[in-house]
Amino acid sequence: MTGDQQLLLRERDRHEELHRSYDGDAKLNQSFLVLTLGASLISTLGLLADNAPVAIGAMVIAPLDPVAMGGRLRPPDR
Repeated sequence: MTGDQQLLLRERDRHEELHRSYDGDAKLNQSFLVLTLGASLISTLGLLADNAPVAIGAMVIAPLDPVAMGGRLRPPDR
């Protein structure tokens, strides 16, 4: 194997490991639902009150979407 092929294999292994770690986080659980619903309520109240800092604060409370993160980090199938 050439050096470039070994580098590509190592990079692919890192991507697969990262994908596996996000697959484990991509489960729908109670804390994810509570944080999402709470952030939605806070952002709605902030928008109704025309208060941008409250709406931005809701973005801080909202959990990152692990499903979307896993989809973006998945290497293309070949």
